[in-house]
Amino acid sequence: MKGENMENRVEEILREIMELDDDLVLTDDMSAESLEEWDSLASMQIVLTLEKEYAVKFDYEEIISMETIGDIKRVLANKLEKKE
Repeated sequence: MKGENMENRVEEILREIMELDDDLVLTDDMSAESLEEWDSLASMQIVLTLEKEYAVKFDYEEIISMETIGDIKRVLANKLEKKE
């Protein structure tokens, strides 16, 4: 799964975990500061779901760098590139 498909799937995962309204437009600069549903538990669920779905393992540095939706997409894309 590459590019736009991966980005769309990440957004679907975020919507599912945080139970976000389908009408809410997600942007890459959104973070825990702009989404009240994005708490520490949601952050861990996002990481675990991505690891399971994409068969990857994020290290500590990657996890703490996932501060925005764009960061999550970037870290996952980099991880998938290394996996190929």
